[in-house]
Amino acid sequence: MPRSAKPTPFSLLDGFEPSNNEVKSGRKLPGFTGRSVSEDRARGCGSKHAPDRCESSDPSTDGESRLCGPRIDAQATIWGHSITHVLRDREASARQAAERDTKPWTLHADQQTRNILRDEEQRKVSSTTAAKYRREYERLRAEGITALDRARTRQHYDLLRTASHYCMETDVRALRAASERARRAGHLEQAQRLTLEAWKLAVEMDVQFRQPDRKTWKDKADAMRKAGDPIVSKSKRDTIAPAPSLAVAALLTAGHHGVKVAERHAERVAVLALFGVRPAELKRGIELSLAADPQSGRPFLAARVKGVKVNAERGQAWRTLVVPVDNTAANGLAAVVRERGGKAMVSMTDADHRSLNRALKPSGLSIYSFRHAVASELKREAIRKPETAAGAATFMGHTSTRSLMSYGRAAHARGGRRFGARAERAVRSVPVTFQQKADVREAARATAAQATAPRVPNLGALARRLPTPGLTPPRGPKLPWKR
Repeated sequence: MPRSAKPTPFSLLDGFEPSNNEVKSGRKLPGFTGRSVSEDRARGCGSKHAPDRCESSDPSTDGESRLCGPRIDAQATIWGHSITHVLRDREASARQAAERDTKPWTLHADQQTRNILRDEEQRKVSSTTAAKYRREYERLRAEGITALDRARTRQHYDLLRTASHYCMETDVRALRAASERARRAGHLEQAQRLTLEAWKLAVEMDVQFRQPDRKTWKDKADAMRKAGDPIVSKSKRDTIAPAPSLAVAALLTAGHHGVKVAERHAERVAVLALFGVRPAELKRGIELSLAADPQSGRPFLAARVKGVKVNAERGQAWRTLVVPVDNTAANGLAAVVRERGGKAMVSMTDADHRSLNRALKPSGLSIYSFRHAVASELKREAIRKPETAAGAATFMGHTSTRSLMSYGRAAHARGGRRFGARAERAVRSVPVTFQQKADVREAARATAAQATAPRVPNLGALARRLPTPGLTPPRGPKLPWKR
């Protein structure tokens, strides 16, 4: 879409209704300016880069916050106005509960905040990821728009949604902790103000990301299609990366300095093309070593990978990948391992990441293109031999064969490559091929039909005559003349 074209009109709250458990009312939030307090914090005192944009940070007497002056109030965002009715309804619910038990309504507002957080432990991310999320979130706040308003592709929306959700939850927890500290110190007005800030930000997070009828990328994509706006996909799944032996040659298209770039990134590109590791895993460092096949004696190149995207349910914390030394890239890495005494560490910094992606861009590739290429080879082999699907998932760092379906295309595979992997967690197998999925559906239908079919009675048993019971004299005490 041309840059001069206007984005498709789209509101996140089109058709949104508050939760059924909230009491609806027409009461107006006292002192509310149409913008969430988190917006004020991001634009004003909450940002360390602009402390002079706020006139006062003193709490007001009515429990509301006055973090920013009139100049910032004039910049009220569309999103802030959109959630005004939601805040009003939920405040009415809290005030009605306060009238019943004669407690401050802010206590019930804080209970709503706890219900939104659901006593769940916050997702743990690295400091680098947290900083990236914070940059994206602050940029959205500065523009006064949501993740869905800004996103133009599905991948971009996923990033902005995750960043906004994570930062909002982090800020809500930090505000509640600060409120508790202020309450214990005896600063009740400040504690009340912080509680309200946390509540408003939690409501905003709930509306954007946790309501069952929230707007998602699917809704925006439908609106864009109806308006005739093209939906651009930046996914590298359909790109075809070169074979490992020719992977470094893709860097030679980077202009006059292509040779220098190729010399700088030759080892990294070889590792990516052979093993298909994630960029974040390469940043943690890949330990290379040599091994020999006990049967044939042929050399194999082994890579020990510390996984990312690992939690209690998914991901492989550590995995060892092996490929035969049968091409130029593998021979080059094997020579590096021998030169360095039997083990070699290949890693990547953020600067290397940016440099390598810039060098690959003229060829229409990215670092992730090599991961999709390896997945294409594994997927083709899994379709031909379904018993290899678990090994393919292990090689990719997954704990389910379903995840492999999101990578690569079997039609892009060249064939002739061999892979091996060993990891700590077992892999859950799901149907991979079309025939397997059809067999599973057929078996499920047969099981359901068998469970619901009525039992057919034994007609022969019903045709047999039942014996007539014989008459037996009543028993009891003997009559006197028979004793």
